[in-house]
Formats: sequence, structure tokens, C-alpha cells
Amino acid sequence: MNEINPVNHTSKPQKLKGKTEMPTLEEKVSELITKLKNRDREVPEYGDFRIVSEVIENPDPKLPATNFVLQISKPSKNVEGHEKLRDLKAIAYNHPNPYKAEILIATGTKAGILKALNDNELQEKLPKILKKLAYDLEEQS
Repeated sequence: MNEINPVNHTSKPQKLKGKTEMPTLEEKVSELITKLKNRDREVPEYGDFRIVSEVIENPDPKLPATNFVLQISKPSKNVEGHEKLRDLKAIAYNHPNPYKAEILIATGTKAGILKALNDNELQEKLPKILKKLAYDLEEQS
């Protein structure tokens, strides 16, 4: 026993009270979709606007990605009717690597994008899409 720094080896590790397990990807995706839907007033019906996005950290350590993003953006000016069109994209990042993998989920008017966000099918498919994007990132590295 050290006189200066006494150590008690008989104490038991303390358990934290409350929820200690990490949320699943499905739970985080549900939160991600809800947050993006709540920012709908930032997306105008017509014209240019800043990209509206929400980010979550990857809760699954087995996936080769650090962050997932769901974003609403304006398509290129080369696209016919671009003034009213909006894109819904899913993106995976693996920081600090400079690579990203993305997929276009839907294109349409503001109402069409909000309809896609409210669709239960997106809620079910998005975790699978994000996992695929994460593995696509692994192939780029």
C-alpha cells in the first residue's frame, strides 16, 4: 500500500443509472428525419436557398462511417424546372478522410419532398441505404 496515494482495491465499479446503451441506427434515423421535417420552413417553394441538412453520428461501430447526413438541396441550373425542384439526398462521411458517398433519394417540389419524408417506407429503407453508403466509403479508401 502506498502511503501517499492509498488505493482501496475492494471497491466495486459503480453502475450508471438510466439508459446506458447506445441508440440503434434505426432510432437515430427516425430522429434525423423528424429534425429535417421540422426545418421545412427553410425550404422555399420557388427559387434558390441554402442547403438544409441534419447530421447524426454513426451509432454502429461496425460501419465504416463517422457521420450520416440527410439534406434538401436545389438541383443544378441545367435541370429543366430547377426553380421549383428540390433534391433529397443521403450522405455518409468517414472523417478525417476527405471522401463521401451520397445517393439521391427523391426529387420533386417542396410538397413532394415533404411527402417523401413523411412516408413510412423511407423510415424503413433509410437505415439500409446509410449502411450501403458506409460500405461504399470503405471501398473508396
